Amino acid sequence: MVHWNTPCDGLGLRLSVADVHGLHVQASTPAFGYTTELQVDDYVVAIGSAIVERGDWTFAAEYARINGTGEITTSFGLRQPYVDASDSGYISSTWHMKPWLEWYATLEGSWPSLGDRNGNYLYTAAAVFATDLMPTHRWSLKAEFRDNWQSASTSEDTHYQILALKTTVDF
Repeated sequence: MVHWNTPCDGLGLRLSVADVHGLHVQASTPAFGYTTELQVDDYVVAIGSAIVERGDWTFAAEYARINGTGEITTSFGLRQPYVDASDSGYISSTWHMKPWLEWYATLEGSWPSLGDRNGNYLYTAAAVFATDLMPTHRWSLKAEFRDNWQSASTSEDTHYQILALKTTVDF
């Protein structure tokens, strides 16, 4: 990862790259005698991001591209290729209203294949609105509302909402 605090006041740029070769993961469920193995031949993740901090506001944007190949094998003898050629991104803003209160909004999107937008695809988008209440500097209460849309060329579009509540205590 490389991070550059640019000469422009409050602007930071970041590039992160992970490159994995020959990864072997095995998972098992002893109660059912079921195992799954993932053999990754090549897996590359590249993420570019920018952040701007101005007074009580933080603005961020990020784009991620993943390319992975390998094979998945189950204890039942099933073998299938593993291919991941997805990309995703978001833009967000955070208003640091008070030291103990933040409001957050973002638009997110992801695609399973950047090069095949007209073929079989699943596009996911989400609008997220959240508030983070911090009663103490070590305790956070967060409420997040997500409005999600999915569109696929092979099935009907779906639309659903999620309300999540979260609390975090740092020690």
